[in-house]
Amino acid sequence: MNPGLSFGLVGAPKSGKSFACLTLDTLPGKKYCFCAPLGEMTAYAGTSIEAEPYFDEGWRPSESSFKSDGYARMMAKLKALEASKPGELATVIFDTANRGASELIWHYVMSGYGTDDPRTLGGNSRQPYVTYASRLTELLERLDLLRWKTGAHVVMTFHEDIREAEGVGVARKETEAGKTVLHWDVARLPMLRGAMRQDILGWFDAAFFCEPVLQSNPYKCKFIALPDATRACGTRLRIMQKLQAMGTIPNDLAAIVKMVAA
Repeated sequence: MNPGLSFGLVGAPKSGKSFACLTLDTLPGKKYCFCAPLGEMTAYAGTSIEAEPYFDEGWRPSESSFKSDGYARMMAKLKALEASKPGELATVIFDTANRGASELIWHYVMSGYGTDDPRTLGGNSRQPYVTYASRLTELLERLDLLRWKTGAHVVMTFHEDIREAEGVGVARKETEAGKTVLHWDVARLPMLRGAMRQDILGWFDAAFFCEPVLQSNPYKCKFIALPDATRACGTRLRIMQKLQAMGTIPNDLAAIVKMVAA
């Protein structure tokens, strides 16, 4: 059995990320979605995609409560999915990965310090980001293993974060508060913490940015598949020429899966 495909989708709210995931409803086999925030559940109602919400009930910084249980539940469910027989599991979706997997990992890491603010840790303020990156990397590695063993397709959606990105544009040295600081151009990145926001798109077979089709009636959205000045998108799949020939690329993951298979 061939390994499943992995997709990373980045876009602003209402740019068609969940719609793209829903196109996989047509695939045969079991389909599962890690949903966060809770509102994402609405999109999957009435479909064959089993969707469950993931959150930390005890994470209440306003009450000085920093309890984490969602990360453990997420990883336990992933372990159960890993036991699926080849061909049994069609797809695993994280919608959205930044509000779900990323925040659950962050809460788990910070729960050990009893705070939600790394600045209170003084000289140890960077360590939570190191541990966060390690746990997120483990998740990505296990998802790779899952799609290799089961043939399931993996999709992770991210809200878009526009900020300075190392390596984008020409480096500029500027003086701030008497210190020389290196600055880069801004870019559109997945909404994650630390360096992972710049690294994670390299894990996927295809990374697409989602955006509305201007003046479309009825309302439609599309994939941006080629990189530009602010978006590091693209694919290692051998379908780029076909995608370019389409002009406007519909946000239809099921169609892309079929295109790859052909």
